[in-house]
Amino acid sequence: MPCVADSAGIADREGREAGAGCGEETKAEEGEVRSISFMLTTDQVRDRSKTVTRRTGWENLKPGTLLLAVVKGMGLKKGERMEPLAVICVESVCREPLHFMTADLGYGFDEIRREGFAFHPIFGWPSMWVDMFCRAHKDCTPETVVTRIEFRYVPGFNPKSEVSNGEA
Repeated sequence: MPCVADSAGIADREGREAGAGCGEETKAEEGEVRSISFMLTTDQVRDRSKTVTRRTGWENLKPGTLLLAVVKGMGLKKGERMEPLAVICVESVCREPLHFMTADLGYGFDEIRREGFAFHPIFGWPSMWVDMFCRAHKDCTPETVVTRIEFRYVPGFNPKSEVSNGEA
């Protein structure tokens, strides 16, 4: 199933450019990289089995953007720090309804693998993964159109460093 293009002009799966580079032009300002939370899939990012993520927002994200993957990015108490996991480079962005994963099981199982759940006893099934995603996101149903973000890990990042709250 192809991604659907939305009004913002996000390319469909067949029309997107592959292998977009991550360079200085992808940063909002010199030295600034936006953070993206992987609170529900921290283990998958740590073991690098996750190369796709789905979000209910992020409609304006562009291929080539560098992002700082963190455990938790919002709801930090004063003085708490974000725990960085990796720097990732966005390879492609598209919009699609969640039910694409259950309508075409070949696609669904491939996406489950990319989401890092290939060997999970429950969420390794597309219908169960979609159900879990919907339960974790308010007002989400299998018909909800989400942003599918494919990314790669940028080598050379030291995850032991910390980022202060609000400065990523």
